[in-house]
Amino acid sequence: MKALVLTLALLVTSIAAQARSGFTGNPGGPFGLGLVIGDPTALTAKYDANQRDAFDVGLSFNLDKWFLIYGDYQYKFAGLIRQAPQVTPYFGIGAVLVASNRSIDDTRHYQYFTDSTSSKLALGLRVPFGIEWRPNAPIGVFVELAPGIAIIPGTIGFFQGGIGIRYYF
Repeated sequence: MKALVLTLALLVTSIAAQARSGFTGNPGGPFGLGLVIGDPTALTAKYDANQRDAFDVGLSFNLDKWFLIYGDYQYKFAGLIRQAPQVTPYFGIGAVLVASNRSIDDTRHYQYFTDSTSSKLALGLRVPFGIEWRPNAPIGVFVELAPGIAIIPGTIGFFQGGIGIRYYF
């Protein structure tokens, strides 16, 4: 688990260094780090490639019991709400990976695994949609819903969503 967290930290640092020369359509720059509260509650990172395209990742974990990582491509509708240009709706497509020890006392894994499997790894697709508010400051506040379907180890539907904030640099 420590190796995974270290690898993700190095990846985020690398992306942040590359982002300094990327799209700067909002104050603070194209790379954001923050927290989303909901299901899953996670650390989140987003890279705005341009006014239309963005990439979002999240990491959620409970040390010895489970971890969840998701990654999404987002298509943004910049300027759709003319009265509020700082508000940008978006939708996307992504994947989610869940690893769990499947212990009886931890029920966080329930929505990604079928009852008939003893698998400790799940993989699924998700379709996030939401809205982000980027005021004239290096922050972004967002609300997102993401229905999805686990495809490994079995087919089962799930629903994720949350509210979050990111600091952009």
